[in-house]
Amino acid sequence: MFILIPSIIIFLCLSYLQLNDNVSIIAQIVLYSIMATTVAISLFLYKRVKTDMNLQDINSITIEIDRLQKIINKSDDQKIILGLKNKIKLLEEQKENLIKNTQS
Repeated sequence: MFILIPSIIIFLCLSYLQLNDNVSIIAQIVLYSIMATTVAISLFLYKRVKTDMNLQDINSITIEIDRLQKIINKSDDQKIILGLKNKIKLLEEQKENLIKNTQS
């Protein structure tokens, strides 16, 4: 979506400029501004969606950690508790990495 639609718009604008020999300067400025605006909007939307996806991943990891904490509180078996604590530790590291990627 972030590559296909802008490339079609840019292709159409460039095709119009190439096929028509007597395009006025104002029309050229308008077409080039349409192409630049299309690229800028596409990049903005890509960054926005990428950030939202990272936040969604962080929230799902947080929910999984809470679920595992509840299982630990209900369990008495030490092997299960140690396994779940290791899994929680790995999830927290993954969550921290996602937070760093979201902030940068």
